[in-house]
Amino acid sequence: VEYPRFLAAAINESIRGYVDQDLAMGIEQGRFKLSMGGRLLDTTILWALIGILIDTLENNLSVDESLVYFTQMHLVVLGMSREEAEEIAVKAVSLVT
Repeated sequence: VEYPRFLAAAINESIRGYVDQDLAMGIEQGRFKLSMGGRLLDTTILWALIGILIDTLENNLSVDESLVYFTQMHLVVLGMSREEAEEIAVKAVSLVT
């Protein structure tokens, strides 16, 4: 990936509404306990995703494993326990693959 900023902008534009909606629901349900928010949270999650995508593509890694790793990391950043995040990530990826 030669232009990660373009990739980040495209991903951000395509998922922003879904992320905001899911985040609001998780906070409302008490499942997410944010230790950071706003721009810092957005930047952390987005660039973690870009890094994982680049690593997956450049090193021919399993997309499923990368999705599980990213989803788990994302949920832990939002305040879930590692165990619960891993369980949800594995289930979620199995539904889309």
